[in-house]
Amino acid sequence: WYRGSGTNYWPLVNGEPEFVGITFMHIDAGVDTGEIIHQIRADFCPGDTAHTAGNRLIRKMAVVCAELVRRFDRLERMPQPPEPETVRYYRKKDFSEESVRRLHENLCRGMVEDYLAHRRQREARVPLVSNPALG
Repeated sequence: WYRGSGTNYWPLVNGEPEFVGITFMHIDAGVDTGEIIHQIRADFCPGDTAHTAGNRLIRKMAVVCAELVRRFDRLERMPQPPEPETVRYYRKKDFSEESVRRLHENLCRGMVEDYLAHRRQREARVPLVSNPALG
């Protein structure tokens, strides 16, 4: 997963929509390093833009967040994924016209449609932490 700023922007710039999602985590002293409670992935549709997929993800996040609050006492402590060899960490200063251009080119070249065609294989490389208390 991506850490820092624009964690759902940079995967699209880098052609990795399988990394677009939300991580619910405990807060610690690091940046995006707390213990993961639950993760969800964005639901893409053919023809999606960063905006349409992002809005759909925000709606999904609100529903899951409400469930997390309702079932807080039943949440299980989850095994944590191993720390990746390379952490993808972006700051606001990394945002540029060139990154916007790359995102636009990826979308025009059919990145979303390619992802949907190979979704199972691509998502298998990026497993989620799924808390059983959420069903």
